[in-house]
Amino acid sequence: MQCQTVRSAQPYLLIAWVTVVGIVCPASVFAEELIYRYVDENGYTVMDDRIPQQYVKKGYSVLNVYGVVVEIVAPALTAEQLSLLEAGAREKVKLERERAIIEAADKQLLKTFADPSDAERARNRQLEALDIRIDITNGSIKRLVIEKESENAHAARLERAGRAVTKEILGSLERIDRQIDNAYTLIEEKQREKVQLRKAFAVDIRRLRELRGMPAISEAE
Repeated sequence: MQCQTVRSAQPYLLIAWVTVVGIVCPASVFAEELIYRYVDENGYTVMDDRIPQQYVKKGYSVLNVYGVVVEIVAPALTAEQLSLLEAGAREKVKLERERAIIEAADKQLLKTFADPSDAERARNRQLEALDIRIDITNGSIKRLVIEKESENAHAARLERAGRAVTKEILGSLERIDRQIDNAYTLIEEKQREKVQLRKAFAVDIRRLRELRGMPAISEAE
């Protein structure tokens, strides 16, 4: 035997609901029956021993025959709510990944440099190495310029003597010009490396000071 559907614009008082159930339903079903409370399309609160499928996603409560709520089923999430939930989950994963990357970078940084002064010494050593390379290249340019002047002087003597400049001299002058151009290009590259090196170490030194609890320093310092 099934209980009759009971509709109400307002929730029943517990004692009233128990009275209604006692009248409509036989005592033999009390131990088995559960009552589903939901709101229909007209806004009425419905209590029944079953719930139509179209109302399940709107949420409902499950009561025993004494009117005690034994379970509350929340409404299904809307498409917009699901989208927001998924976006939040993606953002959480993104933040966790970024945090893991930062933690790994910090660990490696502390493993590489004991403190900011250690990083500063490493920076200075690398800058000095680049300066040495630039000085060597400048020295090569000076030697190439002298060699070029010598070849030009040789070519001028031949022309004054009414003789043609040899292919060897012309080839040597072309080679010297290429080497000088390459040397200047190398110097420009090393100068750019110095700028990038300072920027990279500035980031590391700033982070080391943060990790070691040291006060920040201005760019001028």
